[in-house]
Amino acid sequence: MIKIDPANREAFVEIQNKIIETNRHYTNVQNKLQLAEREKRRTLLTIADLESAPANTNTYKLIGKMFLQADLSGLKEELQDVAIKYDNDIQTLSNQAKYLQTSMQDTNKSLEDLIIKD
Repeated sequence: MIKIDPANREAFVEIQNKIIETNRHYTNVQNKLQLAEREKRRTLLTIADLESAPANTNTYKLIGKMFLQADLSGLKEELQDVAIKYDNDIQTLSNQAKYLQTSMQDTNKSLEDLIIKD
């Protein structure tokens, strides 16, 4: 068992809490990233299906619990905008994940330094 000087115990507990909190945020960001990637793939598949549909095809858009008839070209444009939004979300979440990874590495290094110092 690691013995820690009482003077450094408070710093040790603080660093442990920071590691736990950062890990929780990182897991949350990873889950959001996976969800955004899945939704983007789904949107792109829908766009591909709409591209192969004839121009006179009746298309419907889900609004709440109701389906509303929508223009094919308008629906494609709307889905392309959604795909772009998911691209932006994925980029933002990737940057957050990289930042949190760096933060976890720095915090782990601080913890190792504190343990080695004792």
